[in-house]
Amino acid sequence: MLSLSLKTSESSDNRLKAHGSRAIFALLLIILFIAPFVLGGFRLWASALLCLAIAVVSALHCAYAVTTQQPLWNINKTHRWLIIPMLSCVFVVAMQDVLKLSASPGATRHALLVTVALTLYAVLLLTYCTSYQRLRALVVLLVITGLVQASYACILVLSPDLPSLVLQWQRNDKAFGSFTYQNFLANYLGLVLSLGVGLIIAQLSTGQNPLSFKRLIQVWLSPKLMIRLALMVMVIALILTRSRMGNAAFFIALALACLLALFFYRKPSKQFKWLIFSFFVLDFILIGALFGVSQVKERLSNTALLFESRDEVLRDAWTLLFEHPFLGHGAGSFYTVFPSVQQGPYSGYYDNAHNDYLQFLIELGWPASIALAVAIGGCLWVSVQVMKKRRTRLYQGLAFGAIAAIIFMLLHASVDYSLQAMANALTFITVLCIGLLCKTLSPPVLARN
Repeated sequence: MLSLSLKTSESSDNRLKAHGSRAIFALLLIILFIAPFVLGGFRLWASALLCLAIAVVSALHCAYAVTTQQPLWNINKTHRWLIIPMLSCVFVVAMQDVLKLSASPGATRHALLVTVALTLYAVLLLTYCTSYQRLRALVVLLVITGLVQASYACILVLSPDLPSLVLQWQRNDKAFGSFTYQNFLANYLGLVLSLGVGLIIAQLSTGQNPLSFKRLIQVWLSPKLMIRLALMVMVIALILTRSRMGNAAFFIALALACLLALFFYRKPSKQFKWLIFSFFVLDFILIGALFGVSQVKERLSNTALLFESRDEVLRDAWTLLFEHPFLGHGAGSFYTVFPSVQQGPYSGYYDNAHNDYLQFLIELGWPASIALAVAIGGCLWVSVQVMKKRRTRLYQGLAFGAIAAIIFMLLHASVDYSLQAMANALTFITVLCIGLLCKTLSPPVLARN
């Protein structure tokens, strides 16, 4: 009887652990899904709402860890590439607030909450995404979210008389979706598209199966085709944003990731080559011709320093880099300190630098910015090693997607400030976590055993 009661108690504890872990992971996915739909988190109330949601999940995680006697986090050496630099940023922003070093104390205090929330989310995701199945579910959810966002953006652009469903947000002929700025949507779609391509690569057959009617039906009914159609919708929305660097950066990043794949994959299948070919020919040329890629090309060709004021912003803001090089002017303080060095009026109002590199250096200082660069570079290196050495197709494919997404962000950040929107920052941190998880998770057979 005693042994039976012990077994029953042990079984009950195991069920509690399993259900609790699944519930917390599901809540993390819900936050990731909701983030783009609250104006991309680019309003104080929207980012505060996301911070509150992450805080609630963190509290549930602590209660779960205490109840089940689990460690508070499951961070290994590979995960430290991301977590330690993020903690260093939390420390720097906290020092700016505590020591009253910020030129804009209120904005810095809010930035501290956002930085803590993003760090907690990364820790929770690395702790609870513990299997092949959960990693795949995470990427599928991102693709679904991107599809919903892209469909909504396309409907609004192609139906100008239809009112916006998100707070009656004012819009024009460019695709915004539920974001406040078309380049935020372009950045978000570029990240999700990169992971979506990786997910399709993970499902490509390595064999040379003969094409038959039965095989054709299987292909048309397969999840791979559904994902491919979802990516086509996202490409349409990306083109409709009319974002110059958003479109250019995605296809450049995809091309560079393909070159790495051809170099590291031992024997790239014909399906892989046809998939990449279809993206550049079918998506960019044919679909682009239907939905106005010519307007994007026209904006690119008409881009001139004479009509662009961003170069003037970079020129004037450059002097701020050396005024407070160690701890910066304060997170979120760019719009406060920039007027002091602005040499003249511009064609628009600049409350951000339109260059994430410059803005992070000015607001956080050199050490914290270098720490972030180390985090991104480390995650990129780990993803390259996964693509080179691991043989699990999902991990190889998602590593490809993570590489393309990181390169895309590195390019896009040079001309815009997408990381200032919490939804984009949250998605990019998820991309970095995916690159690390592809290195540390077990293959599916071992996971089942």
